[in-house]
Amino acid sequence: MKRMLVLIVAIIVAAHLGAIHYLPGSGQRIEPSRRDFHLKYHSGSDDLHFYGSNSWAVCFDFANYYHPNHINLSFTINSLVLWFPQVGDSVQVRLMTDVEGTPGLPQLASFGAFTDANLLQIQLQEPITSEKLWMLVDYPTNFSSKFVSASNGGGTHSYFLNTTMTTPYYQSFANAGFNAELLFGVTGYFEDLNLFQLTQLDLDGVMMPGAEVFPRFRIYNHSNTTLQDVRLNLTLSAQSASHNINRNISLPEPIPPHSEFVWNSSHPDYHSQGITLPEVPLQMRMRGVCYHGNQPSNSLDKYLYIFADEPPIFLVENFLRQNNAATILDLENQILTDEIYRNIHNLTYFPVLADSLANPGSSAHFNWYGFSSTPQIALGGKRRMQGLTGGFTNLFKANCDSLITDRGFISYADVDITYETDNISFRFVYANDSTTLLSGSGAYNLSTNSRFFAGLFKKVQLNGNTSWVFERWVKHAMALADPLNKDDEITIQSLTSLIGIDLDAEYRLYYWLQER
Repeated sequence: MKRMLVLIVAIIVAAHLGAIHYLPGSGQRIEPSRRDFHLKYHSGSDDLHFYGSNSWAVCFDFANYYHPNHINLSFTINSLVLWFPQVGDSVQVRLMTDVEGTPGLPQLASFGAFTDANLLQIQLQEPITSEKLWMLVDYPTNFSSKFVSASNGGGTHSYFLNTTMTTPYYQSFANAGFNAELLFGVTGYFEDLNLFQLTQLDLDGVMMPGAEVFPRFRIYNHSNTTLQDVRLNLTLSAQSASHNINRNISLPEPIPPHSEFVWNSSHPDYHSQGITLPEVPLQMRMRGVCYHGNQPSNSLDKYLYIFADEPPIFLVENFLRQNNAATILDLENQILTDEIYRNIHNLTYFPVLADSLANPGSSAHFNWYGFSSTPQIALGGKRRMQGLTGGFTNLFKANCDSLITDRGFISYADVDITYETDNISFRFVYANDSTTLLSGSGAYNLSTNSRFFAGLFKKVQLNGNTSWVFERWVKHAMALADPLNKDDEITIQSLTSLIGIDLDAEYRLYYWLQER
């Protein structure tokens, strides 16, 4: 398992009844070139294309951007950065004062612009300094050709003008049920902030015992001073101190004021800082802290799963409507016929109850994930594909190539099934023979944060495609009562009724653990 024995995920659903809707985005990464600090709430990915409103907004709360470490900050804006999925339109952008949590007067600035490229950067003639303000983007959208872009996650900073009420108002995406942030941001610098910030920290490479990985990070200098002596202290901590790793990387060049330093595979010293992971499977905690002399920056933390057990199968989960299922499943099956993908199993959920193959269990799983539309595809739980876009086949294959490299911490899994008069009883067993997980005060407990799923899937023919369609849950999102650390074993028992089961049909039982 990878964090799970066999992963699942869910995605899907009926269209929202609110004022706005969305279609899947391209998944393209948005990386504007910049010298100034790019302050934004989105993740930089074109995940969703929204339509249905004529005005869109982001509220920038500069004063609390680094709360609680720094409060009452002011930010000087030099430019506005917006990304649109289509070009050839005009857009009006206004900067407004915050009045008790809503945009109000006085208006601070207004700009008219033409989107001759997806990335629109508007340079301010006079910088604007504020603790909190609103960016309003007046841009009529429609279902067919005009959208605004957003990335998955969040939703508390992005708004749309809701005109379905008697008095129109700006409603947050989160309040409307959308976990997304608009691809609108600003560049500039914080006033009187003597701070340098570690803004990104990752390890490149395959997370396997004994593998070599390479640090990748970004540091931003918010101060007015050139930083001459900066180093990154990187620690990888395991349950046993004998596996701990500590590395200091000194930056070979200074960081000018209000500038970003990037350490990645393009840097000439990148490959000289390789780290060999422990030879045994374990969970580790990575922490990075930058120092200017003896002055520390913020810290960034991430948990690493250096696992070795290969799961018996890998799951692809499709959340579909019946009117588009055949098209998507046919494209997937063209890829999955390759022998290297023989252990990938394709599962299908119909969460929209208007479909004849839908059921409340699919809808419940959709709600557990918090997704909002179909079609969606999840591979191994963490790889997501939204909709039927132009590069679907290539993207699906790339995700499958990544999926089959997943490893987990479950060494053994089994189930005993007993048929009774009106019921079926199940006894599931999981064992962890070799992987040491973190435990104790302050540690992220992977066992506690894992959930158990077991479901019955029915063999169904969908326009010539053999599909395993979700029928009912045996267990859904059940927390583990006992730990699953090295040398631990757990048993889960359950019972399901035979009522409603088509005894002439063919079923499969899929069961897995998944990090919540």
